Amino acid sequence: MKKQTYIHRLNKFSNPICILLTKKYKIRIDEMSNGKYRYASWKITAPMIDKPDIIIQNGEYVSEGSGGNHHYTFKNGKYIYECGIVLISEDDSAPAYLTIYKDDKEILNEPATVL
Repeated sequence: MKKQTYIHRLNKFSNPICILLTKKYKIRIDEMSNGKYRYASWKITAPMIDKPDIIIQNGEYVSEGSGGNHHYTFKNGKYIYECGIVLISEDDSAPAYLTIYKDDKEILNEPATVL
């Protein structure tokens, strides 16, 4: 029954933005009815119907110029999660990334693919 409750909670959003896959994580970003964004993350081996390991509300969209690159920033206490979408880059660059900061120090940076 708990899984259904969590699936139901995650189904409440205005617009699905993307699902990112890194080496360690599956990340789902949704736009909410208040214009903010939600981050939900699972370990890469966990099914997305399970309860997420972390859910962060009130994320922000940040444009990175006129080329279309952008990222979403989510704050959770001392941690900042940044999920970037890379539309213009070098040929061998990943189409997305996850960077996690703790107290403004980068503690994780992983390339990601976009589903």
